Amino acid sequence: MDLGLNSIFFPRSIAVVGASTEQLSLGHHILNNIIKGGFQGKLYPVNPHTKEILGLKAYPNVNDIPDSVDLVMVTVRSEVTTQVIQDAVKKGVKAAIILSGGFKEFGAEGKRLEEKLLQVARAGGLRILGPNCQGVINNPINMNASIGSQAPFLKQGVISFLSQGGDSGHGVLLHAYAEDLGINKYVGLGNMCDLDFIDFLDYLRDDESTKIIMMYIAGLQRGREFLELAKEMTKIKPIVAFKMGKTEEARRVELTHTGSLGGSHQIYESAFKQAGIISCQEPLEMLDVAKALVMQPLPQGNGIAIVTMVGGPGVTAAETCALKGVSLCQLSRSTRAELKRVSPPQAITVNPVDLTWGGVSTQVFSQALKIVASDENVSGLIMIRKVTFEEISAELTVEMMETVSRINKPMVACWIGEAGLALRIAKVLQAANVPTYPSPDRAARAMAGLVQYARIKKQMNLPANSLRF
Repeated sequence: MDLGLNSIFFPRSIAVVGASTEQLSLGHHILNNIIKGGFQGKLYPVNPHTKEILGLKAYPNVNDIPDSVDLVMVTVRSEVTTQVIQDAVKKGVKAAIILSGGFKEFGAEGKRLEEKLLQVARAGGLRILGPNCQGVINNPINMNASIGSQAPFLKQGVISFLSQGGDSGHGVLLHAYAEDLGINKYVGLGNMCDLDFIDFLDYLRDDESTKIIMMYIAGLQRGREFLELAKEMTKIKPIVAFKMGKTEEARRVELTHTGSLGGSHQIYESAFKQAGIISCQEPLEMLDVAKALVMQPLPQGNGIAIVTMVGGPGVTAAETCALKGVSLCQLSRSTRAELKRVSPPQAITVNPVDLTWGGVSTQVFSQALKIVASDENVSGLIMIRKVTFEEISAELTVEMMETVSRINKPMVACWIGEAGLALRIAKVLQAANVPTYPSPDRAARAMAGLVQYARIKKQMNLPANSLRF
């Protein structure tokens, strides 16, 4: 095992170089995050101008710390970073996370600084994450060594997230927190002067606590190696990726943020397909697909059915399925006859099934779901339900829980409602492992992700077995 990577994820001691009493400084913010996150190891602020920071003794230099140091967090100006790395090498530190910016993303002089610090690190056997990165979260040990202060509140889970998206990556974590979706590890990669996607993917391959991997990619430095590794990994763990920079303008802007030149979007799409990576068109889709993979089994076929109470959202879901290459199945005659028997006269009983909102009780909606789910042509189900204040009751909750417990096929849900009503129902359904989304297109993309990974496993001659944890 790479000692540098182990020191990044499981350090026994951390030194924060550039820690400060100034509350708005990066060093103060990082130190505070590590403390509030509940890190149980030793923590050493390093600052030559003060003796104590946030109740911890401060040291002038990392070499003044009396004990060994596993990980150095670097928050000082770019022009003094090389000296910090030299000090860390002398101390015997195995890894450094450089959060400071001002390197190759700033041009030729910054690139020279980055090359110099990498030269020093390699000569001393020290691994670098960054520079210009967002840091690391390792939930199993309560370590938030990142810029994001929401991390202590993230639920622990089985999804690990590798991101080159800067604050956009942390935006994905905020959505995960809002939706009560568990995160295992997070890595903000930054400029990737040393450690890159391949290093962390290889580490996560053998990480038993990581079952699903999300990736927010600006550009890859070792494309062929990455694809070879990903192709092996997707046999055992799904990889869900978003490649930023679909346009020339977006790629130019990204070059100024991470110094990474992304390359053609079409080339990436083709390569992802070959490697068995689930490709997403926006960051939130990545999270939606990962949530479905955590909560639901994989479909055993391609036919998807939609059951809705409102016509427009049903059309949106159907269109999204078509755009993602997912087929809506044809319902059998017996299924349609059963639907006609329980549904109001105005209901549409072809797929998408539209029960129409007026006059449809919770019982009728639940019956329709069970009838459609029992059709042998149906491999997965998208349910779309509108709810009002008048309908909210314990009866609705009990009925829906009873219904979903009887359906043994992959299912995702979209609940549309006033104020926080849909959110209340969503929490109930997700407690029963039914991933729920606020819009029909997001629900459909999540189902498409399940279908896509089932296809990937089939192409590799692997069983599309359940991934539920």
